[in-house]
Amino acid sequence: MNRTAQSDKYATLDGLRGFAAMIIVMYHCNDWFSPVYIDSGYLVVDLFFVMSGFVIASAYDRKLAPGGIGAHRFMRLRLVRLYPLYLLGTLLGTAGLLLRMPHSEWHLIVSALPLALLMLPCPIAMQSPDGTIPGFLYPLNEPSWSLFFELLANTVYAFCFRFLSTRVLLALVSAAALLLVAKAVRSDTGSINGGWARVNAYFGVVRVAYGFFLGVLLFRLHSGRRRTSNVVAVGIVVLFLLIFLVPVPPALEAVFTLSVVLFVIPALVWAGASFEPSRWVRAVLLFFGTASYSLYMLHLPVTNMIRATHVALPEASLLQTVLTDVGLMLFLVLLAAFAEKRYDGPIRRRLLRGVSGGRRRSELGAATVEQ
Repeated sequence: MNRTAQSDKYATLDGLRGFAAMIIVMYHCNDWFSPVYIDSGYLVVDLFFVMSGFVIASAYDRKLAPGGIGAHRFMRLRLVRLYPLYLLGTLLGTAGLLLRMPHSEWHLIVSALPLALLMLPCPIAMQSPDGTIPGFLYPLNEPSWSLFFELLANTVYAFCFRFLSTRVLLALVSAAALLLVAKAVRSDTGSINGGWARVNAYFGVVRVAYGFFLGVLLFRLHSGRRRTSNVVAVGIVVLFLLIFLVPVPPALEAVFTLSVVLFVIPALVWAGASFEPSRWVRAVLLFFGTASYSLYMLHLPVTNMIRATHVALPEASLLQTVLTDVGLMLFLVLLAAFAEKRYDGPIRRRLLRGVSGGRRRSELGAATVEQ
């Protein structure tokens, strides 16, 4: 086995996460990426949950064993990893809402901020500026809802670690999977989309319970052996992108949703953990993976601030639209990479010195979603 395969970094999973974050951007900004509408883009969050469980288990399963770092230290390390970009996204989201919302609604934004700074959901009824989607759990930066449930799963994983045997994980994942099936079958649209609003917050527990602990289970069942193959590594990413570009008839939406969540996502994570690219492809995939969490947390605040300028784009040809979309995505990815390198990385290193108590930097482990 070569040096690449022995690395602690899962480059293929990093690349998959990076391009999945772009799918989320296209899903949330579907009016700007009009040539392509990704109706099932919300399923990317389920991929993030599975990858998070896999990578967290790879980084902490041994460290949480008796005599290891302990649950409290683990949670402090997770907060160090997640909070800086969460804070930046929340502050930028607040600024964007203040620019877009009428002055009469500013008191709601100000009231939501203290809870948001504590990473807690907002109990205040607040809707988006256009009035279409009320009741976000995190109205100042909507994607933050998945971090809340991610931290809930992290807490269970850390404090109940000694009870999470393979048999218990299998039972937990199976029960959550049945609830996902029931949700998709009963839904008129075959969707399992939920967790982001007050009315469907309960289903965020189901989605993260299935995804995160499936990821932990996959890691424990995985042999750990990795082979080098650029074709397979790139193919995994391309296959994932193609899944969301294929039009799905409404009658098959539930079948599509459940197939992706129950079979395709676990298979892609398993394959991504089994194959690594060579040097140059690896560098590209790691770049997109490194920027993924920043992209996830900052894309809506940034695009909402752009919307607040009220700049109306003129009618454009298909080619001009595609070029504009590519330019916007490139801008967001580069901005995310810059924020990770110049803001998130330095702050986390400083915070880690106090949290780790002189231990190795590797205790930071991998991030969520790198959500």
